[in-house]
Amino acid sequence: DGIGILDVESLQATLRRAMAEPGEVQVHTYRFWHGRKQAWVWLRDTVVYHPETRLLTGYTYEVTGEVEAERRFRALAETAPALILMWQAESPEKPETARLVYANPEALRLTGYTLEDIQSQPIWAFVHPQDRELVRKRGLARLRGQSPPTRYTVRILTKGGKVLWLDASAARVELVGRPTILAIGLDITEAKERELTLEALARLSLTLREAEDLEDMMEKGLEAVIAVMGAEAGSVLIYEGTPPRVREAAGRGWMEKLPPPSPQ
Repeated sequence: DGIGILDVESLQATLRRAMAEPGEVQVHTYRFWHGRKQAWVWLRDTVVYHPETRLLTGYTYEVTGEVEAERRFRALAETAPALILMWQAESPEKPETARLVYANPEALRLTGYTLEDIQSQPIWAFVHPQDRELVRKRGLARLRGQSPPTRYTVRILTKGGKVLWLDASAARVELVGRPTILAIGLDITEAKERELTLEALARLSLTLREAEDLEDMMEKGLEAVIAVMGAEAGSVLIYEGTPPRVREAAGRGWMEKLPPPSPQ
């Protein structure tokens, strides 16, 4: 026959799986010698077993262009100095089914996760809580065929709990006949943190000039820094007195509920 010798065993395994799982569609891609073209081509079989008739039914179509494009994509993605992810969902109406189908080596290196870690949860579970809903809404909108903004800055969480800033872009593509989200992210954490530091200093300087007294200065200064850094809590501690001691001058969020520092 014309099937590549290395593909025969995997094709047989697909057929056995189809018979073991009646009614479940099985898909298999393999090489085939095309006599007229005098070249190897890639074919994809879609088969299903019907126990009532004891028949395997399905269809075969050529996917040479798709397979070669995927190979070129992988060659690029495996060496790219950027995070590259692809994810799918059963449907936009089932966001909990959104799962990763591909992550390049740089994505795993940056985040510290294994491929199994990332595939075990919805893809946006690894996005920073303050950005999670935005990423989820835009991703599902793309699956529906809509056109939300393609580029934005987003934060993700590494396995060690570190926050990384990404300059991210996303697009919808087709993968094995299913809509798929392709996301590419460049790590801009260092540049973003410098930007936030400068912005915080500028806001803090303006706030301090507008403050009426020391207490007002501490309260407004803390608010300015928290707003820029996107923090959920913060505290300003003052070291003063003789003998010296620490006291809280301002607090926000859960830090406001902490007991006052003990005298030093």
